[in-house]
This record gives sequence, C-alpha cells and structure tokens, in this order.
Amino acid sequence: MSVTVTLYSFAKDSNSTAQPTGTGTAFTCNVLTPCDITAPVVELSGTDLTGYNYAYIASFHRYYFIQGITYDKGLWRLALKCDVLATYKTTIGNA
Repeated sequence: MSVTVTLYSFAKDSNSTAQPTGTGTAFTCNVLTPCDITAPVVELSGTDLTGYNYAYIASFHRYYFIQGITYDKGLWRLALKCDVLATYKTTIGNA
C-alpha cells in the first residue's frame, strides 16, 4: 500500500496537543503490511532522513512520532507511533 507521508523536524512535549506548522516534506512511502494504524512502519527511498522526528499520514488522519529509523539496501524504514493528543486536538479542545 502506498501513502504520502509528510515528515517534520518538530520539537514537542509528549503531553502537548501541538501540531507542526509549515508544509514539512512529503514523501511517497510503502506501508508494510499487515499494518497497525496506530504504529505503522513505512518504507521509502531517498536522501538521509535522520533529521526528521515527526510525521503525518493524511490517509490515516493521524500524526506520529518517529520511534526509529533504519537504513538497509537503499531503503529507509520508519517505525511510527501515533501521537494521540495531536491527532485528536480538535476533539480534545471541544471537550
């Protein structure tokens, strides 16, 4: 499954509902299956991705912390974990 993932370098407290501003950098990635929507692993080719620590997948409507980045045979693999507070910021604000 192919999705667009927007990557950011974003400083944020884990207990904050803050969402990144700006456009970030969009990449087309393959989601490794089976996929856990709250902790997906995506794979892509590209330049050095080690400067990124945060992601957004519009198809899933979720923000993610990048938990790990590995590189093997020309592919970057990003292990993501849902940032629940940023993902549901509007719902939390309305509560």
